[in-house]
Amino acid sequence: MTALPFEFDILESQVDGVPAEVQPAFQYGLALLLVELDRLTDVSVAGADVARFRTPEGSEFELPNPHLSPAQTSMTVEHLRWLLVGRGLI
Repeated sequence: MTALPFEFDILESQVDGVPAEVQPAFQYGLALLLVELDRLTDVSVAGADVARFRTPEGSEFELPNPHLSPAQTSMTVEHLRWLLVGRGLI
């Protein structure tokens, strides 16, 4: 496994103060946004407690799968898009 992509450092600075219980949802949402932007590939097994992602260079990393509903997942991804893209960070 490898270190998280740099976008996760950006996320950390943007959600400073968010309760620790919520942070995995934001990390997972960011990973899904990066998949959508073709910066990562989701190589997870559906339903697993851990989500696995691959960078374009072939490195893989894991995140806790928060098992959000589709609506919660969509809301999280869209919030992150607004937060990060709106500030020109990704």
